Amino acid sequence: MFEPTQREVDNTLEQSMAMFQRAEVGEVPALEPRKPGRILLVLDGFAQDELGIGIVDRLRQRLGCQVAILDLGTAKSTSKHISIPDWSEQLDPDSISPDQPEPYEKILAAVSDWQAELALVPCPFGRDFESIGSDSTGTVIDVLLARSPVPVLTTRAPFHPKGDVFSRMRIMLFGENEAAAMAARWSVGLVHPEGSLELVLIVEEEFYENVREAMNSIKPDVKISIESLENALVQTHARLHVALQRSAAKLGFDYSLNVQPPGERKPLRVDDPASTPPLLVLAHERTDSASQGHVSSYIRNSPNPVLIIHVD
Repeated sequence: MFEPTQREVDNTLEQSMAMFQRAEVGEVPALEPRKPGRILLVLDGFAQDELGIGIVDRLRQRLGCQVAILDLGTAKSTSKHISIPDWSEQLDPDSISPDQPEPYEKILAAVSDWQAELALVPCPFGRDFESIGSDSTGTVIDVLLARSPVPVLTTRAPFHPKGDVFSRMRIMLFGENEAAAMAARWSVGLVHPEGSLELVLIVEEEFYENVREAMNSIKPDVKISIESLENALVQTHARLHVALQRSAAKLGFDYSLNVQPPGERKPLRVDDPASTPPLLVLAHERTDSASQGHVSSYIRNSPNPVLIIHVD
């Protein structure tokens, strides 16, 4: 599904080479935070519903968001359905896109009709999390990742977070990514003022080998090491790093930058909430097959909520 074409491989190599040509950072202002004013919370009748309500309630209290709930739970749901909170507006699923019965069609229609700015959806949708685990994100999430006009926050394992999931967030970036700046703006807008935000730059083995081969074909006498690639990756995101530093100083949250070379990345475990921070943030380039693969893999294997920020 995510096999790259030859043109995509060539573009990757060109982008990799360009990383070594980055120059000075210059003047960089703090990022303009993105905060949702209207949140669509989707329920499916399974155990993740309570977690989703708790997350949205915290955002509502802190940011003053308006919340609409689209309850698509069915009789097949295995857990007892919870009460709809009185601080939300309840949408009638039968009146939304009545000629399109698929859940993703109703969710997309609700996002458009209600003018939502963020959608929170359980993953997998309409299935028991424990029975699916890391095997699949499900059709509904796949379609939303491809079509949703707004960021999607997926809930995963149905456990109660001890604190605010926005108190410790981590942005994951693989190489260059056109959605990186927007993901950072949303992260700055959502992170708790007394929380922490971490930017993690991932150096993959395949990416390293591509860069080394490309450089060797042009300059055989130049040796590329993991360390030099790490430095190039940091330089690529230098402006973003400085902008996040200044945003942290301005808004009060803690910020850090980390680079993870091949072999040092700890695997996510869907059965271990401690294997990830309470909230992962992924930058998603919809037209890039590698980005699609990274996003899908991280959602499937994360036990904790994942926020996906896209660019087309």
